[in-house]
Amino acid sequence: AWERALGFLQIPVSGDSKAFALVAGVSDYPNMSGPHGDLAPARLDVEKMVAYLEREPESFNEIVVLLDEDVTAENLRYFLTQYFPQRLSETEGSRFLFAYSGHGMTAENGRGYLLTSEARNLQDRFNAGISMAELRVQFQEIVDLSNKTKRHQVLALINACYGVEFHRMSAAFGEEDEPLPTGTTRPTREGAHAITAGGAGELAWHDAGFGDGDEPKGGIFFETVV
Repeated sequence: AWERALGFLQIPVSGDSKAFALVAGVSDYPNMSGPHGDLAPARLDVEKMVAYLEREPESFNEIVVLLDEDVTAENLRYFLTQYFPQRLSETEGSRFLFAYSGHGMTAENGRGYLLTSEARNLQDRFNAGISMAELRVQFQEIVDLSNKTKRHQVLALINACYGVEFHRMSAAFGEEDEPLPTGTTRPTREGAHAITAGGAGELAWHDAGFGDGDEPKGGIFFETVV
């Protein structure tokens, strides 16, 4: 049914194409005093994103979830530079999504960092900072694979304060699509892109009243995206 639907939309698909996702979020900062230590919307962002990717029409083949203490520089490096590049090298025309929700910060030098669950405050990059520039270089492993050989579609969604650091190295590539058929939203060509919740010096927000339905709300960024 999935292949028939893609055919109807004139989207070419290999029989071996797959969809992979790495969804990461930090909602519990036990060493951080005050309200910043409990970032419950980040956990909701992860749960809602995973639920969306699991069900039709997305039906992702494989979703790796890193939550709270599992979000470490070592784990992110492994999945972005080893595990998923290997998985994607086995297919052509597949999709890969990297999504993150949690605290972020900008250092005095203007560089951005994600904060692991070990952070003691919102500026604790020395004990708990994951360099966004280094993370972007690791993400490039998948971008290069997609661009040069495998025709994948790659997307990063970063919901963190000052997350624009992820854009310092452009991810975009691929020729521009022809206008999509009416009612079609899925791109038809290979490409790599990143969307962040805010720009330089901008915070990312949660609003309990923002979004559809009566269920608890995650961050505004992911409530909008999902």
